[in-house]
Amino acid sequence: MTKKTLAAVTFLIPTYKGADLLAKNLASVMSQARNGDVILISEDAVADTTVRDYLCQEFDLQKQNLSVNKLAIEGELWQQEILGGKDKKQKILLQLFCRRINGRFARNVNDAVKLVTTPYFFLLNNDVVLKPGARDNLLQMIQSEAKVFAVTAREIDVNNDNRESGRNKLWWDKGRFWHSCDENLQKSGATAWACGGSSLYDTAIWHELGGFDTRYYPAYWEDIDLSFQAKKHGYKVLYCAQAVVLHAHETTNSTVFGQQEMVNMSWCNGTRFAWKNSNWWQKLQFLCFYPWWQTKQFPALRWWWLVLLIALVIRVALLVVPNGLAVDEAALAYNGFAIWTQRRDEWLNFLPVSFRSFGDYKAPLAIYVVGAFVRYLGSEVWAVRLPFLLIGLGSIWLMMKLVDLWLVKKKPNHLIYGAFAGLLLAVSPWHWHFSHLAFENNYALFFQLLGGYLLLKNYQRERDWRGVPWAKKWWSWEIVGASLAWVLALYSYHSSKVTIPLLLLLVISVGKKFWQRWRLLIAPTLIAIVLLLPLAKDSFWGAGLTRAGSSFWFDHELSLGQKMQQWGQAWCAYLTPSYLWQGKQMTASVYGEEGFVNVRHGDGRSGILTYVQVLLCVLLLLTVICKPVFRRDYGRECLLAMMVMLIGVVPATLTMQLPHNNQAFLSIVGWVMLSVLGLIAWRYWWRQHLEYYTSAVVMLLVVMGLNFGLNWHHYGRVFTNVTMIRDYQRLFVQQQESTDYELRQVADYLFARNLLTTLKMAATQKLPVTLASGMEHQYLYALLAERIKPISYQGGKLSEKYLLLDKADKSEFVKKNRLLIYAPRLVVSDEPIDKFCEKQFIFTDSVGEVNLAMCWTLTEETDE
Repeated sequence: MTKKTLAAVTFLIPTYKGADLLAKNLASVMSQARNGDVILISEDAVADTTVRDYLCQEFDLQKQNLSVNKLAIEGELWQQEILGGKDKKQKILLQLFCRRINGRFARNVNDAVKLVTTPYFFLLNNDVVLKPGARDNLLQMIQSEAKVFAVTAREIDVNNDNRESGRNKLWWDKGRFWHSCDENLQKSGATAWACGGSSLYDTAIWHELGGFDTRYYPAYWEDIDLSFQAKKHGYKVLYCAQAVVLHAHETTNSTVFGQQEMVNMSWCNGTRFAWKNSNWWQKLQFLCFYPWWQTKQFPALRWWWLVLLIALVIRVALLVVPNGLAVDEAALAYNGFAIWTQRRDEWLNFLPVSFRSFGDYKAPLAIYVVGAFVRYLGSEVWAVRLPFLLIGLGSIWLMMKLVDLWLVKKKPNHLIYGAFAGLLLAVSPWHWHFSHLAFENNYALFFQLLGGYLLLKNYQRERDWRGVPWAKKWWSWEIVGASLAWVLALYSYHSSKVTIPLLLLLVISVGKKFWQRWRLLIAPTLIAIVLLLPLAKDSFWGAGLTRAGSSFWFDHELSLGQKMQQWGQAWCAYLTPSYLWQGKQMTASVYGEEGFVNVRHGDGRSGILTYVQVLLCVLLLLTVICKPVFRRDYGRECLLAMMVMLIGVVPATLTMQLPHNNQAFLSIVGWVMLSVLGLIAWRYWWRQHLEYYTSAVVMLLVVMGLNFGLNWHHYGRVFTNVTMIRDYQRLFVQQQESTDYELRQVADYLFARNLLTTLKMAATQKLPVTLASGMEHQYLYALLAERIKPISYQGGKLSEKYLLLDKADKSEFVKKNRLLIYAPRLVVSDEPIDKFCEKQFIFTDSVGEVNLAMCWTLTEETDE
């Protein structure tokens, strides 16, 4: 219904330390006010009193008592009735609302609107000057039609050659919403949205819609979103060409945040708007284009994607290297398959929390995940390792995110340092080894990184994305997510039972802000306790702590002094140069035997540090000693990185098996962080010649590439050729340092190259099999190849077709219609085996060593 008289209006002016702007622009507002109008100024600067002092001095404002329902706004109200209008005879009410909590634009406006008592309010920035007639023209238009939510004025940007705007267009293209100024500014009519700095709003409709969405924190896109929501509810948003205002755009935000930060805020909130207001088809486009647009907005992210591509290529190339599973990989794969088919492991335990494995017990998470891949993709080597490859890529991405967030307040080019951290992890021989093989420590690293990243993200922000201080909240998805991530780490690998408590102690000691946010810790603590009840039950009343028996601390024959001495020796072993960057394991004690390499832990040559990282860590140490400025700027960061590295080593120092790279895997994060700090420290030595710094970094990357090439060559030449054969004769123990050839001879923990493929071929031909491979727990490979379900296995189905032997003698070679798979070195016969074989297939390594190969012999001619 058309209203015949113009209603009263509240001029709502949000401000932040804007006393100077109000002094210049408030007069234009007062000149257009009418009897019954209100000028409401909402100050968002908590500790700053310049606006209040100015207004109290000019207009003698008096403090008011807010009613009970307004106390939730948490602020103080000051007001005074003054005279305004052109004739200075109009009675208007001037109010000042001083907030006790800084909420930024959206929350500031929403809370101030709760004080509005007029049917309409004119939302104005403090840098806006009203031209004559602006109020009345807007009011006439909003009252002339039904269901009008807002009317926006024509703006003249005095800081940009008096460019005009106000009427807007909004459209969807390539995964995002885009907006621009409509060319037809001389004619009033519909517009895409009403500008939040110069528009008249219907108060009742505003309350119905809920006001600005405070998730657009700290500013931008909230006015577009509100108009978009109004149109979805059937309301109109109009543009009035006759209402003119002068606007010095972004005066406050540019002062508080800076130009680049404003661009970033606008882009991020535009992304949030696109996801919130798009339909399902547009959301699909959004996901497809999201990486592209992020890279366009933040060019340094191109390096992130390049690092991720490099990591992917490396790990895909290694996915079937070696082309056979280690016994631990086979155990994980089969038990996972058993769980996904019959909800029981190979021992018929129903959905266990710990999986019995060769007298030990394995953590469950990786088994449950890999089981899905084996169940639906088949019993292939690549299918078993694929979920570990993917989680390894996730660790690299999280490493980049963590370092970026860690340095965001220190370095303007923090994205570049994040990419460098990811590159160090991507080309690390340790990481590519453990992130392409099926070992559970890879999952533990991912979830510990995820938990650390989420905690750091919450720690570095004082408020949530709606602008609410964390100290006043009871819930944070970041803290809850970190809690869940670390719970999953505990279910991923036994070493996490040591590292997670230590990481929590580190958080408590350095994260003082978390004590101020104690409310946020209640929910994640309770959730974690509930989720850890099965693990606790299994640990204290089950077999979950069986692994702890491998620690010398539980050896009752050792005195406390001997234990401390052994622990000190273990620490020294993990911090020696020969281990850190040469990866020496030849003198290791593996399963109680001296001098045999456990190739599960690496190739015996590459350490946790590359030579580039050694250089950077040494440079960091020198900088910390010689540069007090660096100690002041990055001392806290150095200490944190060092603590993460040491915490990662602790589980490995507690075991009797030295060195144990699996259990020390988390330390790689600390070393990467120290290396990044070393790169930053390098810049402190180049301060007088920064023009050469970029060239030096390029040369550093070239050295990294050469180092990677050498490691890759050795890994492919030596590690790829490790076979399933165990050398029981131990011929090389007394010899001097082993060569690559000798490494293959004395390797103690080996991969069953071609065994799984051969067994699957035998299953296809439906041949009975005698298996004398010399591989530990060779039955697992048969179960996996035949995909025998656990209940059938325990019922004797495996023995119907397979004969499992430790060694093969002459009697096995003379059996007809049977496939014999054996290790040539384990044959007990004085006669040549060729004499008994009608057909023989030999799998050798690259140098043709048959005694390191698996030989497949058919005792009867078959069609090939």
